[in-house]
Amino acid sequence: MHFDIIVPENTPVDKVFEFGKNYLEIKGVGSEALQTKLCNFCHVEHLQEHMAEDIDKKGYYILEMQGC
Repeated sequence: MHFDIIVPENTPVDKVFEFGKNYLEIKGVGSEALQTKLCNFCHVEHLQEHMAEDIDKKGYYILEMQGC
């Protein structure tokens, strides 16, 4: 699975990984599948309205890419 976790820039890294683990559990994959060695803080995303709504509600937005 490949997905991005969109968060406000001041979000602590441990919180970002917690969001990723929650997402994987929701998908039925299990949080042990999150491999931090594959995580990159590689780009900045322009925030769209639906992303902002999720961030306001949950603190993050998942941008699903491959295999989600």
